[in-house]
Amino acid sequence: MPAASLPSLAPATALALRAQAVVLLGEGRLAEAERTLQVVLRERPGDPEARYLLGVVALQAGNAAAALSLLLPAARANPANALAQYNAAMALVLANRFGEAAQLLRQALTLDPRLGPAWNNLGNILKAFGEIDQATQCYERAIALGPDDPIRQSHHLICVHYSAGFSHEQIFSLHQRWAERHAARHYPPRPPVPTNPDPRRALTIGLVSPSFNGKIVGQFLRGLLPQLHLQGLRLIAYSATRETDDITAAIRASVDRWHDITGLEDAAAAQLVAADGVDILIDLAGHAPGNRLLLFARQPAPIQVSWLDYFDTTGLAIIDYLITDARTTPIDSPQRFSEQLLRLPETRLCWTPPDFAPEVAPAPSTNRGYITFGSFNRADKLNPELLGLWARILERVPDARLLLKGEAFAMTEVRRHFTERFAALGVSSERVEWRGASSHAELLGEYGALDIALDTTPYNGGATTCDALWMGVPVIALRAERMIARQSAAMLDCVGLSELVADTPEQYLEIAVALAGDRARLARMRADLRANMARSALCDTARFARDFAAALRQIWQQRCAEADSKEEYTDGKT
Repeated sequence: MPAASLPSLAPATALALRAQAVVLLGEGRLAEAERTLQVVLRERPGDPEARYLLGVVALQAGNAAAALSLLLPAARANPANALAQYNAAMALVLANRFGEAAQLLRQALTLDPRLGPAWNNLGNILKAFGEIDQATQCYERAIALGPDDPIRQSHHLICVHYSAGFSHEQIFSLHQRWAERHAARHYPPRPPVPTNPDPRRALTIGLVSPSFNGKIVGQFLRGLLPQLHLQGLRLIAYSATRETDDITAAIRASVDRWHDITGLEDAAAAQLVAADGVDILIDLAGHAPGNRLLLFARQPAPIQVSWLDYFDTTGLAIIDYLITDARTTPIDSPQRFSEQLLRLPETRLCWTPPDFAPEVAPAPSTNRGYITFGSFNRADKLNPELLGLWARILERVPDARLLLKGEAFAMTEVRRHFTERFAALGVSSERVEWRGASSHAELLGEYGALDIALDTTPYNGGATTCDALWMGVPVIALRAERMIARQSAAMLDCVGLSELVADTPEQYLEIAVALAGDRARLARMRADLRANMARSALCDTARFARDFAAALRQIWQQRCAEADSKEEYTDGKT
């Protein structure tokens, strides 16, 4: 008899149905799991395990309200059950109640210190609060408990770039360790060779990304792809994008072929790339969330390249090149890479301003009578050292205000955390304004409330810096040694604002104070910035496309020459 038509459920039958629901949950078949559990609850409404499992279904489905209503009572009723505390914590994360979630995760870890996912998610929460040292320690614990999970290790790799406390050698070693643990086993015994090693023929370029949308990647690709077509490149996109938008549609319309690889295993996706005859395969994600580096580990193309939405080595021995520029990665850079660096002549990034950007607004200090500093960077970039530097700026400009905007600042707990941080540094809550996330169009309009943008360090802004400059807001940046710590400085150099780039925290402080005290200079910058940026290499898609295509042609010609020499050597031996 089908489960749905059972007139009543004996305990053994209820147990079997719950077990079936667990299997369905593990397979991601949420609707079937929910129907199975509802059968149990119709006959046994108070069944605690069925209600708990239904909460897990809601959690996996992203239904925060339902998950909380079922999982929080389960956690309270089972205070000694680590998994119950963990799942309730994840429901709180889904509801953006990070502080309470952290408490439950710590409770879960007290009960079971070997619960690796709890360490990983506690690291995510601490990172959102800017507590990078504690977050990295949590990730390290999670990795020790789950060394075969590449996602945990990628989280850790990204997190270390938020801290100045890791050496270049340490970071390089961590990337190599990731590759040795997760990628090396997939390396092919023999690398692929060009099917037609003609150095002059048209090239097929593959682009792989989990983020073909308007968040970051699309802002740097949308205007560039049509120009790459003019350079004679055939473009194939391999999209693992889960959140699509209008920019996704624009990118799809700009390539010769589009493959959705979201549901494909890496091996199958690699076979698809090989079947398409891709000459150069470009990874656009590095270790960013959703990356497909294990596709690249299978080396489906004769040349593989890393570019755009990462700022360090991938660690993979079979990724040949990393595209950068001399400003971001100078010849004497101490940062280490497993890839060969391919430096473009001007900039490694080319940004396309959105069509919906409003006109540049007048400087708010004109009417307010005081300077408003600000940052629209994510909260996790606001480490204690940076907050201390910003507090010193506010001390030196005593009537100034600070405006901070980001998704996490919509959360009361996050605002409270940073308010307390600032208070300990002598900055009163009245001097800091918090704003949550908004649409990109609304965000651009809100730059009208800023006089001066303060870049974050050592993890700089990228698209955020471009947004500020396009809206006429000068950005003060601190240049350090890593790619990500030189990103905003490279952009400012491109648009002719090297005077706003500091090499030490003291210089950063003095530049900010001096600019705040010179309203006429601020007004000139605001009036000229958009036009200067539009003329710069940072927004010149045609020039960038020529440089980019020339670089790809160069490495293709080198690969063809290598193939020819190997063929000649083999012919000579035979």
